[in-house]
Amino acid sequence: MLIKQWVIAFIATSAISLFGPSAFSQTLQAGSTGLSATASSGTAAGKLSAQYGVLAGSPANAESLVSGLRSGTSITLAARPDSSQPVPPSATFTPATGKLGYGNINIALSLAKADLAKQGIPQPTPAQLAATLNGGMITTASGSVTMAGVLAQRQAGLGWGQIAHSMGLKLGAVMSASKSDKTHDAEMNAKHVAKADKSGEAQAKGAKSEHGASASNGGGNGGGNGGGNGGGGSHK
Repeated sequence: MLIKQWVIAFIATSAISLFGPSAFSQTLQAGSTGLSATASSGTAAGKLSAQYGVLAGSPANAESLVSGLRSGTSITLAARPDSSQPVPPSATFTPATGKLGYGNINIALSLAKADLAKQGIPQPTPAQLAATLNGGMITTASGSVTMAGVLAQRQAGLGWGQIAHSMGLKLGAVMSASKSDKTHDAEMNAKHVAKADKSGEAQAKGAKSEHGASASNGGGNGGGNGGGNGGGGSHK
């Protein structure tokens, strides 16, 4: 009972931390589900889509993934735009768990990301991500691996902590790593923007400096030519 209460409290805390108290309201219920959550979909879904865009392969895939997990409906993941295959395959699946709250979606995707990372796959194909969530076989650099499926295990009655344990991981560590990755990505994006701004400012200053030098040379040439021509006239 204490473990169940801890997991429920952990989900609530992580969801509030991710979405903010104004965007996320939760109702705790007794029973097998343990937790039901309602959220401002525009805010919560958007943040999750942004956080797991790299895992999903594209912003459109991330939106489809979060929406399908939330509603329990079919999810279609298109192949990555930069895939080396001429016509890379897409993947369509229905979440094994049915509907999930946003806090549970965050945990499920964090676990899927960690499970794939163990296989050396930071950017999975649609088929690899689908199998990691619902269960199935994937192909890795070292051969074929059968994934138990994060959602399949959840549907079988395992708690999130138990699923993490089956991967040889701790749920708290997985969620902390997920937050760190999100913060790191945001910091890197900010640095790239700042670098681009500085580069633009430097180019603008360089162009201004060149323009000033050109004008100065023009004035000097004009003055020198005028003086020289005037001097030539005095010899006549």
